Amino acid sequence: QRFAFTIWGVRATDSWLRRGDKDDGKDSPLLFDDAGNATPMFDAVAGAFRG
Repeated sequence: QRFAFTIWGVRATDSWLRRGDKDDGKDSPLLFDDAGNATPMFDAVAGAFRG
């Protein structure tokens, strides 16, 4: 795709991936955490679009 960007989820709470009790969420590949706050992945994606 040249003019599109596809993601499989936005917030961690909406993900089909279930985290274990000991998961601190730091390795989450989604753009926003459970509370809707931006994750490091959001910063990485935004930086990639900025060039």
